[in-house]
Amino acid sequence: MNYMKKILLLVIILMGMLLLIPSICNAASASVSNEETLKEAITKANNGEIDYITLTDSIIISGPLTDITKDVTINGNGFTISGSESWYDKGGAGNQSIITSTAGTLTLKNLILKHGPKQGAQAYGNGTLVLDGVTISDCKYSGLIANGGIIEIRDLNLNTNAGIEVGKSATNPVNTNPKLIINGTLKSISKAILYEDPETKSKLTIENKEGSTNKLFVTEDAVLITDSNNTIIYETKNNGNIDIENSDMAEENFVTVTINYNELTKKLVVTKNDTLSKYNLSDIKEVEGKVFVNFVRANNDIFSEDTPITEDMELTAVYKDPEIPDSNSQQDETPKTGISDYSKLALVTLAVSILSIIALKRKFKKD
Repeated sequence: MNYMKKILLLVIILMGMLLLIPSICNAASASVSNEETLKEAITKANNGEIDYITLTDSIIISGPLTDITKDVTINGNGFTISGSESWYDKGGAGNQSIITSTAGTLTLKNLILKHGPKQGAQAYGNGTLVLDGVTISDCKYSGLIANGGIIEIRDLNLNTNAGIEVGKSATNPVNTNPKLIINGTLKSISKAILYEDPETKSKLTIENKEGSTNKLFVTEDAVLITDSNNTIIYETKNNGNIDIENSDMAEENFVTVTINYNELTKKLVVTKNDTLSKYNLSDIKEVEGKVFVNFVRANNDIFSEDTPITEDMELTAVYKDPEIPDSNSQQDETPKTGISDYSKLALVTLAVSILSIIALKRKFKKD
């Protein structure tokens, strides 16, 4: 009997837990459609009550949103969070980013950030900002700022006058330097895609994830964005003298190779001591109507694809015309349209036969 009571009690407990699941799931997320409900949801997220916020409409805000201090995802569903005209025009001192992560990880998905008096989003101190399907437009200062925090780019379109600012302000109490992680696609119309405020200089770490569609490299003179084959697709000036901290991304560890081919130019970022054979050069070698021969340097010395590259260099692809078979070979290979030798023999044989028959007929007549 006691055994049956225990079983019954266990069943009641399990049923109670199952009944609680819907309320637990509902408590972990919130749907918002205006500034008030968005701010309420952020407060709940910072209190640990929810970790997922979904926009059901575009929202105009009158000032910067409350800083995010916990792990939370904001799914924009393709909608926009934009600054009001009065806030955009007035701005103000201090943090005037549309949204900021100061601790934990803030993930922005399928969202447009627009019309901010300073930045679209900020990673401050111990905050991490993940951008996945995000477009940032029309911000007065820059699209993003890594103020001692971490920014991970999975899918970002910077459609604003300046791209990403990196540094660490004097008021930042956290002893961290900014970090950029490139883990997907990065597009920009900004003339300054990456820059550092001279008054908030710091060391920057850049990490290009394996398999990332785009990668980011910084030299003393330029900021480079490459495709999955390390071909440079975007190059802009580096006016901030950005100090790269991590050794694998330090400028002394990679070089650029410029290749002139078929009246075009291709630039590659190559890790020092790598060889060209590691890279896909099919667009250079497979030119219609031409046969690739080799690469040569400026002095016309042949450059082997298996030679380790240790410095910036410029190469030119050499081609030749496809081989055309000589006239004899052409005659041999071309189907003959005249009478074949066999046909000629058959005709001769037929003619001899006819003549022989005629001759026999004449002989018979004489006889």
